[in-house]
Amino acid sequence: MDAGPGIVEEFSGVTMVREAYGQVYPARNTGLQAAPGKVIAFTDADCVVSSGWLSCFHDAILVNGAFIVLGSIRFPSPKSEQLHLIEAYRNGYIDYVIEKNIRGHLHGYTKNMAMCAGICDRVGPISEFPVPGDTEIIHQCLRLLPETRLASRADMWMNHLEIVNTRILFRKLVLYGAYDFHLDMPACDESHHCRKSGAESYPVRKHAYSLHQRFYLRYEAFLCNSCCAVYTVEEWMERRARF
Repeated sequence: MDAGPGIVEEFSGVTMVREAYGQVYPARNTGLQAAPGKVIAFTDADCVVSSGWLSCFHDAILVNGAFIVLGSIRFPSPKSEQLHLIEAYRNGYIDYVIEKNIRGHLHGYTKNMAMCAGICDRVGPISEFPVPGDTEIIHQCLRLLPETRLASRADMWMNHLEIVNTRILFRKLVLYGAYDFHLDMPACDESHHCRKSGAESYPVRKHAYSLHQRFYLRYEAFLCNSCCAVYTVEEWMERRARF
């Protein structure tokens, strides 16, 4: 047991809900059922959110009409140049694919995500995979709700305290990729069969990186994408047959 119950008691109007099953996505579905508000925000226990975090969600959904909003993810300081470039690449990736509407390349992360209340009533609960139910719920919305509007907010950032080096990050990406394999991509977009989205160049233009930084960013992007695509030969043949 952590200090959560004691912290909750310090704030009026805050309710702590318990999930007996003890897994991440069942807990999120329990929270979704209990939440009374118009905006549902998600984060994790190993994350520290920015000041004004909830206000960003409120504006993106209730003011601007987004269905789902993804914020930016930072790694804790001090961080290596590798992690700095990967952070820029992965945040730029989400901004780019949402801006360009490259739906087959979208993924979710409930460590920093919000949705308008009622989505799960329309498309079903978050799938209770070990990972990545957050990506699957976005794909469900894209398939079943053609009017789905997605948004990204750079000012809605959080620090992911677990990622202190690239070894931890790449290990997690391999795990994500193993489960991503089982997801159906949105039928409305054929771009999912092509791994290159164009997002690799987006941070270079945005941050005016030097030639040295450009080289290493592309190298780190290659490593990230390779970790997310670690399949056996049999899995790869099955995926080719599906798509």
